[in-house]
Amino acid sequence: LALLPFSYSSLAQGENNFWTFGYNAAINFNGPNPVPATSQLLSYEGCASICTPGGNLLFYSNGNSVWDRNHNVMPNGNDILSNQGPFGGIGSSTQGVAIVPFINDTSKYYLFVLESLETGLYSGGTKLRYNIIDMTLNGGLGDVVAGQKNIMLDTIGSERMIVAKGAGCYSWLLLQKGFSNQFVAWKIEATGINPNKIVSTTGIGFVNANSGELKISPDFSKIVHYHMPNNRLELLSFDRATGVVSNPVVIDTATVDTAGYLLYGIEFSPDNTKLYTGTNGKGLRQYNLSLLPNGLAVQQSKQVIAASGAYVGMRMGPNHKIYISRFSFNQVACINNPNGAGMACNLSPVALITPNLLWGLGNTVVKNGKDTLHMRKDTAICFTTPFTYTALPNYYSYTWSNGNTGQSTTFNSAGTRTLIATDGCNILYDTIVVTGISIDTTRFAHQDTLCFNAGLTPQLTAPAGYQNYSWNNGATTAQVNITTAGTYISTAANGCNVRIDTFHIINQALNIQAYQTTTAACFIGGNSIPLSAPAGYTHYDWNNGSQNAQIMAGTPGIYYVKSTDSCTVRIDTFTLTAITPDTSRNRTDTTICFQQQVLLNARPGYDSYLWHNGGTQQSQWVNTATPAYVSGYHLSQCRVMTDTFFFTNIDFDLNLGNDTLLCAGDSLLLDPGSPDSLLYAWSNLSGDPQLWISQPGTYWLKVSKGSCSKTDTIHIQERPFSVDLGAATRLCKGERHTLYANVAGSSYQWNNGSTASAIEVDSSGLYKVEVRDGNCYTSDSVYVSFVACTDCLMLPNAFSPNGDGRNEVFFVQPRCPVATYQIKIYDRWGRNIFSSNNFNTHWDGYVNGRAADVGVYYYSIQITFDLPGAEVSRYKGEINLLK
Repeated sequence: LALLPFSYSSLAQGENNFWTFGYNAAINFNGPNPVPATSQLLSYEGCASICTPGGNLLFYSNGNSVWDRNHNVMPNGNDILSNQGPFGGIGSSTQGVAIVPFINDTSKYYLFVLESLETGLYSGGTKLRYNIIDMTLNGGLGDVVAGQKNIMLDTIGSERMIVAKGAGCYSWLLLQKGFSNQFVAWKIEATGINPNKIVSTTGIGFVNANSGELKISPDFSKIVHYHMPNNRLELLSFDRATGVVSNPVVIDTATVDTAGYLLYGIEFSPDNTKLYTGTNGKGLRQYNLSLLPNGLAVQQSKQVIAASGAYVGMRMGPNHKIYISRFSFNQVACINNPNGAGMACNLSPVALITPNLLWGLGNTVVKNGKDTLHMRKDTAICFTTPFTYTALPNYYSYTWSNGNTGQSTTFNSAGTRTLIATDGCNILYDTIVVTGISIDTTRFAHQDTLCFNAGLTPQLTAPAGYQNYSWNNGATTAQVNITTAGTYISTAANGCNVRIDTFHIINQALNIQAYQTTTAACFIGGNSIPLSAPAGYTHYDWNNGSQNAQIMAGTPGIYYVKSTDSCTVRIDTFTLTAITPDTSRNRTDTTICFQQQVLLNARPGYDSYLWHNGGTQQSQWVNTATPAYVSGYHLSQCRVMTDTFFFTNIDFDLNLGNDTLLCAGDSLLLDPGSPDSLLYAWSNLSGDPQLWISQPGTYWLKVSKGSCSKTDTIHIQERPFSVDLGAATRLCKGERHTLYANVAGSSYQWNNGSTASAIEVDSSGLYKVEVRDGNCYTSDSVYVSFVACTDCLMLPNAFSPNGDGRNEVFFVQPRCPVATYQIKIYDRWGRNIFSSNNFNTHWDGYVNGRAADVGVYYYSIQITFDLPGAEVSRYKGEINLLK
């Protein structure tokens, strides 16, 4: 079957083939690969351009001016209001420009312009306006229509505006209102802009209304936006028929890892299953939308495609690749395989070098014009079966020339049919011409004699190698089963090549034979007797249901089999009788110690064995107190032997306990906890059930009953038992000190009368403690002294070495114990005139054997008192030497 195209006019795809953005930047998609180009456009963010269906540039705008295809401002193209930067600069509204073609006039276009938030703050909110461009004006270069410029439509309060394709022959202008959770949609029809806007209140809303893009999926069923300041990414449903936004799903709650960065660019993959987000410095992320409606699963699917760098404005190109502005590098990145999961998306961080690149790459043109597609199919077939033709999918209505309104139509004979299909804007005209081909037929006849009374189902086979088969009994396979004699006709076809076979089937009578066999057999030990039907037959039926040539008979009785081959039937009857076996029985008594396993041996000389637990060997391990038995079978002599084993189970416990400690002079009773009726043998040759010990060492005990015995060992060590109150201690008066008897005991006795394990003291004296635990005893003592720790040094400020016996020397008077001491005395010129390390050595007022002059002298003292926690103390002062 061959379908031949007659003519084909494709839908226009070139409206988005030339992008203008940034400062005089552009990309041209008309060649095999996109290349950088130039323009006159100046814009931070919002911008748009449109081409002919063949990809030739028509005009572009930044929301302030409109340029023609020669990059000149149109005569009425200046003073476009709305998309201004701060205080009137160039376009700074994120998605502030959108171009929508008229539906019923291919020369006219709507130019929608949305104020930047900075401008809107000073004018009561961002304004939405539109202009009409007529390409028949200005000698075919186009111009803004006079009186159709800066027409006010609404106040929005944000910078997010996109265009969506409607479900019929119309478009939607969709905007997100700022500082709210509302979406506003205007329906753009053949009659113009419908004034009844559609307002949807849904989702979480957003606060920072001038950051980040609003994007719609390629199938126009989903929209996505970024919410500031809480870094939420939200996906919503869009109804192409009504313009309603609904069903919000949060798919991320932490879109940016680090404070100070924001999410800006967003774009869907061509197959609608992936979502990409870019930031102004923290790289690029991907989400798997096939996990919807589970928003948490989508969030957890987030993959880092680029961990750092600026990836801001995003836009899908005509080649279905995603291009991303990297303004800080003057580079355009490219996602070469957006449908791929994770790194399979194949990011090229530097795909194009584009000078003067800023944030946005512009809005995409969505076309809803009336496109017409003409198709013709010429088909030649032979009508062995009806022929069905199916038109192209995705149209709303189908009308065939034979009145059929479905997507498919069926031909039972040659002829011509036409189709008109429409989806609201696009129309399909299709013509199908079907001609007939002559059938080449060959015929064959067959005759055969078969049996139908033997429980068999004969089979007829048509010749192999054909595509289609049909039989006069309704079958459509190459082989059929028949149950009666008669005439059967098969038709086999390869296209127009047909072969017809006629089978004449005659019934044949059966040939039945019967045989009997009687056999005596031994059925001991589960033995089965093989019964075999004669060989050479094609089918067997036994009275036990088997269809094999041989069965195994496990019991006496009558067995018969029907063997069938074509029209011959043989019936064999087998009568099996049982031989009475010769039986013997034996008993064996066995002792089992402590439930251990014992190996039992059956008598030798038998073909097979079967134990009580299913074992089949001559020997068997058992550990049960209940009797065990085994049967042995000798098939050739039909002899059965049964051995029964009776057990005496001996079991008792023996436990001397864990290894332990013994104080000097103490004793310990070793009690194994076994019954007195057993035989005891201690390591010290004692035969008593219990043993008192008073010395460290290793002791063992063997306990026996009959042939069963157990042994246990215990190690006894002397227990270390001593107390240490520590070294003698000196403390300051007024402090308190705790003494601990640092050994576990059952009783304590201090020389101050206390029986506690610790005492607190505050006076000097000798303290002693005695500790007992059973026969264990220990003691210790310590001296604790309390001394004065304040006003430890007295220093005079004058002395008179004049021989009158009063104040003759300068000396230091310590009031506390001294550990180290040093004094130095200096004259007024800083000379060291006296030094000593002994506080009992005084200065008598002489220097080198001569009396010192009357006057002021200076001392420096370093002293350490023998007190708890004492440190070096330093004293400096003056001495007046008088006469």
